[in-house]
Amino acid sequence: IMFLMMNEARIGVGAQGVALTAAAYHYALAYAKERLQGSSIENFKDPTAPRVPITAHPDVRRMLMTMKVYTETSRSMMYRIGHRHDIAENDPEQHDRLIGRVELLVPILKAYCSDLAFEMSSMGLQVLGGYGYIGEYPMEQLVRDSKICAIYEGTNGIQALDLLGRKLRQKGGALLMDYLQDAQKVCAAGAEAGFSDEAAAIGKALNHLGATAMHLGGQSAGGNLDGALVNAYPFLQMFGNIHLAIEALQQACVAARVIAERGETPHLKGKALNLKFYVSNLLPNAIAQAKAIQAGDTSCLDESLFA
Repeated sequence: IMFLMMNEARIGVGAQGVALTAAAYHYALAYAKERLQGSSIENFKDPTAPRVPITAHPDVRRMLMTMKVYTETSRSMMYRIGHRHDIAENDPEQHDRLIGRVELLVPILKAYCSDLAFEMSSMGLQVLGGYGYIGEYPMEQLVRDSKICAIYEGTNGIQALDLLGRKLRQKGGALLMDYLQDAQKVCAAGAEAGFSDEAAAIGKALNHLGATAMHLGGQSAGGNLDGALVNAYPFLQMFGNIHLAIEALQQACVAARVIAERGETPHLKGKALNLKFYVSNLLPNAIAQAKAIQAGDTSCLDESLFA
């Protein structure tokens, strides 16, 4: 009963994180469109060149794109989990499978999306520069408010322990295996929709996810519980990173279908650009995390430290 209650609460915290990420993005975007600073890079030596909005500067564009992609993919994840939860409650035939998927992903929604809320609020503050640090603008409040999401309804470290210690062990690992099979089907559909390179990269990341889960399971089975648990949070971060890539792929596939039927719009084109940006710039972090986890370093557990 407690876990049923906590699932709903943690979905709510995930939704709060998604909302904070979205708010930070839209505040930053609105400011960046209006803020004039410097000239274009082509004219930086010309003191008479007109001042340009900071959206013209590549580093600002990188930050805004990062915030945009995380906003849209985390929102998709939130809706999908909520949708599956609602269907499960009203469909006895699909109940066990869908609730299993919700159970698996809830700690990721709560922890990964709340961590993103803090990171993206901080990035939004960076877009505003010094103005973002003062109370005249709302960004500094988002930075402060977003941190609580990582703390209440079970800290994000607890979410990682729940994922690794409970969810991956349920039904002999069947929840994860079912997830990986469905995710590979999404990659196959993405390749058919014209996103073969991106689908291949996500498929590779999924293989790393499965191998990393096996590695941690092997450590636990071998009695090295501390060695496994020290990597619980990095594993959750890795899982969240890969899952949002899948959300980006699914959105791009839907957008491609709609474009074929009705024509292209900036919003629909943006979904394909989201996917390309995510796979090129954000997904590689998951591969690095997989390698770090499987390296098996436990130096932080040495008894000589923090005595």
